[in-house]
Amino acid sequence: GDFTFSGGNVIVADATPGDPLLVDTNADGANSGTGGNIDLGVSRISGSGGSYDLILDTSSADAAAGNVSFGIVDNTAGSYLHSFTVDARGNTADGQVNIIGNISTGGGDISLWGDIRLGNTAGQTIGFDTAQSSATGGNVIVDDGTVQYGTVSGAVADVNLVINTGGGSVTLGIFDNAGADYLGPVSITSGAGSLALTGNVSLDNDATNGRNGDLVFSGGN
Repeated sequence: GDFTFSGGNVIVADATPGDPLLVDTNADGANSGTGGNIDLGVSRISGSGGSYDLILDTSSADAAAGNVSFGIVDNTAGSYLHSFTVDARGNTADGQVNIIGNISTGGGDISLWGDIRLGNTAGQTIGFDTAQSSATGGNVIVDDGTVQYGTVSGAVADVNLVINTGGGSVTLGIFDNAGADYLGPVSITSGAGSLALTGNVSLDNDATNGRNGDLVFSGGN
C-alpha cells in the first residue's frame, strides 16, 4: 500500500545503526503486484546524529512500481545519512522518482533507480554529493540501465545537475526529455573515481536561455 507523510521533517533515528532502515510498499515475499507510492511531500530527510542508511522501495518484480517523492536530503536534524537509496524499478513500468532538491550523504552511496525527474523550479541546479562527512565519498548511481522504462530528465525546464563524490564512482543511465525537458549542463567531480555510461546521454543546448549541453567530468577513468 501507499506510504504518505504530510508534515515537518523526516528524521531517521534507526535503533540499529549499520542495518538499513527500509520503507517498502510491496513487501510480500515475491515482491509481486503493483508497488505502492511513497509520498513524503517536500519534507527534508536527515539523520538524528548517527550514521544511518535509508532505503525507499516501491519496486515490483511483475507489475508497475510505485512513485516516490521527497524533499532535500541533508543534515537538518544533526547528521547526514550515510547512504540513501530509492528503488522504483518495475516490470511493466518504473515508478516516477520526483527529486526537488539536493541529496547529500556522509560518505555512503546515493542510488536512484526508476523514472528520475529532477527539479521543481525552472533554471534550478540539483546537487548529488556523497562526500559531506568523509574525505572519500560514496558512489552515485543514477538509473544505471537495470530499469525497464525509466530515464533521467528535468521535471521543469532548464535544470542543471552537479555530482560530487570525492573519489567514489559515478554510473549514469539514459538521459532524455521524458519529463518536461532535457537536463544540461551536467558536471561531475569524482577525484579518482570512474564514470560509467550505460545508455545515451542527451542534454539541452539552448543558447537563447544561456544554457549549454556540456557533460563535464573531472575524475578517473
